Amino acid sequence: LHGGRRFDRVKGLLWRQGDEIRANPPAWPRELDVPTARDAVDNAAYFRLGGQGGVETKRGCNRTCLYCADPLAKGSVTRPRNPAAVADEVESLLAQGVDVLHLCDAEFNLPVHHAHAVCEEFIRRGLGERVRWYAYLAVVPFDAALAEAMRRAGCVGINFTGDSAAPSMLKTYRQPHGRDDLALAVRACRDNGIGVMIDLLLGGPGETPATIADT
Repeated sequence: LHGGRRFDRVKGLLWRQGDEIRANPPAWPRELDVPTARDAVDNAAYFRLGGQGGVETKRGCNRTCLYCADPLAKGSVTRPRNPAAVADEVESLLAQGVDVLHLCDAEFNLPVHHAHAVCEEFIRRGLGERVRWYAYLAVVPFDAALAEAMRRAGCVGINFTGDSAAPSMLKTYRQPHGRDDLALAVRACRDNGIGVMIDLLLGGPGETPATIADT
């Protein structure tokens, strides 16, 4: 602050210039690297009182869904974590007795190769037999291979960002999937014993009784 550095050169900085608040563009790292010990708070007490352990495998979302604040809150660039670091964090929570987790990614399967890598690391360490976890997923890309990998890695429930099944509304919400993709996603979950739910948005721009009935 006193070293004479120009504030406008510090990426991600919010600073005051006279009566104006300036916001510099952020600097997104290629990978997200955060501590894995999870020892700052009493996670076990939170778990006993009905909570879950929250874990991120990445941060940010590069999708442009009409309504979503995640790109603003978490960044519009996806920064993945090393799957080994994610598994380390899960093991830290397990050591505290926390064995039910929620993966807090905006969409766990974006990008899909990272989702597979996290599942493979969980499976390699045997975590799939020790934890139960839930996740948010985009409807696409999702197939039987990912569903099986997630089940083996301990996944017991998926919440899909479905929004609608009416083509006009999906276009409005800027969703790349269609009704057939929704059906395939649900079937892949059913075939692998994974609980499934679909988030719907009713009443968005252009919604009519006919599009609701279609959904």
